[in-house]
Amino acid sequence: MDPLSIRISSININELTLISVFIDEYLYLILLFLFSFLFYKYHKSKSKELEIRIKTLAVCLVLFLFLVPALKSLFNYERPCEILNSKIECKEDKSFPSGHASFASLFLLALDSYYFVAYFLFFVLVIFSRVYLGVHSFYDVVFGTVLGVIFYLVVYSFFVTKKVVKIRERAEFWRQVFHLGFGIFAIFFVLVFELPIYLFFAILICLIFLSKFDLFFEDLIRDLGYRDFYKCYGAILYVVGIILILLFVKEKEYIVSFIYILAVCDTVPNFFEKVKKERGFFKRGITGIFANFIFTMFIPVFLLGEEGMLFSLVCVALEGMDLKIDDNILIPTACILAKNLI
Repeated sequence: MDPLSIRISSININELTLISVFIDEYLYLILLFLFSFLFYKYHKSKSKELEIRIKTLAVCLVLFLFLVPALKSLFNYERPCEILNSKIECKEDKSFPSGHASFASLFLLALDSYYFVAYFLFFVLVIFSRVYLGVHSFYDVVFGTVLGVIFYLVVYSFFVTKKVVKIRERAEFWRQVFHLGFGIFAIFFVLVFELPIYLFFAILICLIFLSKFDLFFEDLIRDLGYRDFYKCYGAILYVVGIILILLFVKEKEYIVSFIYILAVCDTVPNFFEKVKKERGFFKRGITGIFANFIFTMFIPVFLLGEEGMLFSLVCVALEGMDLKIDDNILIPTACILAKNLI
């Protein structure tokens, strides 16, 4: 288990234990109350945006009733309380991902800015309490949160009406530069620090916070995310993609290779050609796909040899197809699955 989980679970404060036990027992009731409150607000306001958020929440909540237990059985990770002392009785189901974090994270994206700060503090308390009680590790609550973020944004994208946005050349150029630059930063952090997942989870939480409020650099956020139908959508899923790699890949050379592929694969072809929807199933032409493969395979081949070339080829092929799945999720998932299948 990671050092942070061990340290948090070793804390023992009576008042904090009482609060954590209350959350353990009544979180789902609290979330049901919040959902009912949102429905009541919609009944009074008839807001189209609120209607979309309620529909998104409803679909995700039903999906998670089946998905979370299925993932727990699939990964079959023992709870920390199986090997360490816990403050409550160890539950029979498995640990990964945290159901409490999964369900709670959905409301983190659904609530508007007026209620967000209070719920944000409550959410932090929820994920902290799971580790504090000894029933989950930090990785369990991170994956639970990531799961909620992915499914909320994906389901939301089906309900929201997307406007046709004209490509803004200057904004698109800087968006690609930031995408590539953040990937380089992520690789540097992975090489220098032992547990980079702590930082990227903090960045994810900050981005969700930014998506709710207008700040002094709001113009920059809007320029870089001019194509986003949900504020900070691209940035949030980019960080989520990196977190997925850090969660499921342990070897540093694979982590570096996969983050490099994620950073380059979605960037390089845009400098060589524009995406053309009229191509049908393929959104790239031969020039874009070939250039993408050449640039994407450098680091993976250097670190992993022929295996790295295979990872690059798979990801370039998937990126070139119009699969209606965000590349920030598609590419890391493809890398992780390919690694486990080879």
